[in-house]
Amino acid sequence: MDNREIPNANRREQLERTIANQVWKILPRRVRRTVSKMTYLADDFDPRRPAVFIAKFQSLLGEAQRLTQMPPPSLTPQQTWALKRIIVLLRRYPFGEDLRKFGHQLTRMAKRDAMQDPRASLLLKLISEADQNVPLVSMIFLRGAMQSLERLRSQLEPADLLISLDSTRGDVRARALVRAYRETAEWLYEPYLRVLWRLSNFALREEKAEPKKFGQLVIQLSQRLEAYPGLVDSEAGWRRNAAAHRHWEYEAKGDLLIMWDENTPRSSITIDHLISRLNEIYLISGLTIERVAQLYLFRDVFCKTGLLDALCDRMPDFFSLDQERIEAAGTHISNKTETAFGPLKELLKANGYA
Repeated sequence: MDNREIPNANRREQLERTIANQVWKILPRRVRRTVSKMTYLADDFDPRRPAVFIAKFQSLLGEAQRLTQMPPPSLTPQQTWALKRIIVLLRRYPFGEDLRKFGHQLTRMAKRDAMQDPRASLLLKLISEADQNVPLVSMIFLRGAMQSLERLRSQLEPADLLISLDSTRGDVRARALVRAYRETAEWLYEPYLRVLWRLSNFALREEKAEPKKFGQLVIQLSQRLEAYPGLVDSEAGWRRNAAAHRHWEYEAKGDLLIMWDENTPRSSITIDHLISRLNEIYLISGLTIERVAQLYLFRDVFCKTGLLDALCDRMPDFFSLDQERIEAAGTHISNKTETAFGPLKELLKANGYA
């Protein structure tokens, strides 16, 4: 390592600490208290009680939002001086450079995590083909999948049952498997399939009404996406119905689960095989779609459109205290945004959303 880089790195680290301390000090006491509560809540997270954590965290988010919407209090001379000092420090710090690196780092991390599931490439292909019809239209349908906090409970509800499948045996394991299948289908798989349906309408350039019932959604979507093997489990519809309506029996000999529904005759499947298929359903509708959505956001929405570079390049202008430079930077980013989202905006307007 070049010794000449060490003082620069030390000065940069010291500058980061100074900025953080100054920003923290200038925040109102109630805001600091709310942020601290969020930190403590995250440290005490209990995966067995996701609904409690989410409710408390959303309450704190609401409190923070109310605080930021309140009219700002008049600054004391000391706070005014502190604010000016922060602006001076920000002008010295290479925020644009760091933001650009951070954006590309997030993209690499999201891609690495998403590609742990081989089916992620098929999801990205479907998204790409939808965007060829209307640029960035997929963002509308993937928006929910990007919301990690809102999806947390959906992923954790069946998690304890899935974990128990490794330590139980016999009919106890079979009952846990049936419950896990039903909860995974209802909490995760159905929302995932509805995202696929809407993407398919644009990717295949055919506007079809979305089936209301889960069973028909599975059947029709598996037919529509035959060219995307693995994105839809064609048996998930009737197996979920069997799990929900007690149309199943456990057979100890062979460790089998016998399942059926009104339109499907009785058939047997080994417990291990059904667990494997359930894990595949849970993975793609839980982590994989979320990671793919995040990769799409970072790579396609921010990086490929040039929005990230535009923001990074103009970052010094926003801290310049020169009103003309600030306005010019804002106009530049607004024009970039309009170019990127123009076709999508026209689509929404044509459909009565704007």
